[in-house]
Amino acid sequence: MYHIGYVKLSEIEEEYIHSIKKECSVEEINQNISSQQLKTKDGIIIFSKNDEMICAASEVILKIREQSNAFIRIIAPQMNNISKVVFLQLGADGTFDDEQSLDILRLTIINALKRRMVEQQEKPERSNEEPPSFILDNRNQAIKIEGKPTAPLTNLEYRTLQLLADNLGNTVTYEEIYEAIWHQKYTDEKYKIANVMFHIRGKIEEDTSNPVYIKTVRSKGYLLCEV
Repeated sequence: MYHIGYVKLSEIEEEYIHSIKKECSVEEINQNISSQQLKTKDGIIIFSKNDEMICAASEVILKIREQSNAFIRIIAPQMNNISKVVFLQLGADGTFDDEQSLDILRLTIINALKRRMVEQQEKPERSNEEPPSFILDNRNQAIKIEGKPTAPLTNLEYRTLQLLADNLGNTVTYEEIYEAIWHQKYTDEKYKIANVMFHIRGKIEEDTSNPVYIKTVRSKGYLLCEV
């Protein structure tokens, strides 16, 4: 049986919970999610009411992603496409609104959890392996891993990666990243930084759920690991 935690940012219809109870044990957790709670969860559902709660939902996604790679789904009866894109960019695995049926909700959650479990079981052990080397190519604003170029980096992505490389093995704080890349005073724009890191990881990590190069340092920032 899968273990699901859910966060209520608004009142919810109990039918959402009942729809997955046959295959999952379900437990309510508060917005101040602890790493201990996340260790026992295969996935997290965030219940929101509408687009007015986008900031609160985004903060919860960031808290989860700082501590875990658990499956995340946002459920909000009223949700526009902009909100959906923001949630996905921050690391949510899917969204659900009142245009979809409960069967779709149940099946997409269960299918995602099944795939995740299979991937974890088949994942090769890396504990005794040296991670592959990488080289930043300043002229072409690109990166090569094991001598092979990855997907092209945008200017913003490359400058962010270069900043982390200049501080190899040391944590670069959210404030330091934001002010160095955007040249503006930092006022807690974690979501912008998380969005850039999301895209960089998608291009350089073999498995974004278990990153080798860029590690999240909880509540502080990011660290590029020595390779």
